[in-house]
Amino acid sequence: MVARRIYSRAAAGENGELSVFAFLSMSRLWVIAFCLAAPSSASAGAFMQPEGGGQIIAQVGFSKAGYGYDAFGRPVAIRAWRKVEVSAWGEYGLTDAVTLIGEPSWRSFRADKLTDWNGFEVGRAHVARLGATQIGARVKLLEWENSILSAQATARFAPGGKEIALYSDMRRPMQADIRLLYGRRLEAFGLKGFASAEFGFRNDGAFGHQFRMDLTYGLQVWDRLTLMLQNFTILTPRWFGGQFAVSQKAQASLVFAVTDAVSVQVGAMMGLRGANSAAERGLVSAVWTRF
Repeated sequence: MVARRIYSRAAAGENGELSVFAFLSMSRLWVIAFCLAAPSSASAGAFMQPEGGGQIIAQVGFSKAGYGYDAFGRPVAIRAWRKVEVSAWGEYGLTDAVTLIGEPSWRSFRADKLTDWNGFEVGRAHVARLGATQIGARVKLLEWENSILSAQATARFAPGGKEIALYSDMRRPMQADIRLLYGRRLEAFGLKGFASAEFGFRNDGAFGHQFRMDLTYGLQVWDRLTLMLQNFTILTPRWFGGQFAVSQKAQASLVFAVTDAVSVQVGAMMGLRGANSAAERGLVSAVWTRF
């Protein structure tokens, strides 16, 4: 059943005084807002893949935004943008305690207008090329009863060059992402389910070094249908030398098991209140394939 497959196999500045309006004269305002609201990659949570087995989550997402939140969390208009992203999150069980991870991506980003640093309009902005790619591994630290604790480290880089790095929440073409993950199989209302929490650190994001928290709750509502509720939070504290920013996203999805090896996911996401971030809304779809 899909829920069991997902959770047992690895379940996807001075600045504070400046408002978003002060940034509107800069060509990178909507880029930064976009970066902070960029969807998290599909992932499998804390659970491990069996030795010699794995899965691929091929995902397509579309989102757009026309307003955001300034440094004080107030809603303000920003230059409208829209984005399409295609990615393939892959996992392979090297051993029962080590799961290898890889993810290439492609993205298209288009803004209504592009201005230079003085605020003069210079045309429309459109970038379409290879996006961020990451490789790494997850290691099981401890497993007891229905719970598991694991650690994950990935290197994230931009094969499309410096320009696409800016559109991928990267100040530099290379990043490191380290996480501690907890997963648990559970039962609620007589239904089987799972919960997963990820607490991580990523360097050199759009505003600086980031703390990241991803929460996932899944419940098998029918034999082959699982409801997944997720929350993605990014916090960039000022004391790291960057600019304070907060981005939050909520996502709800249905995952249907077409066969024992293939599942289809459809869902919607929306940006929640934040600071120096965009109010992004969009749709997400994916095909989960186990091998």
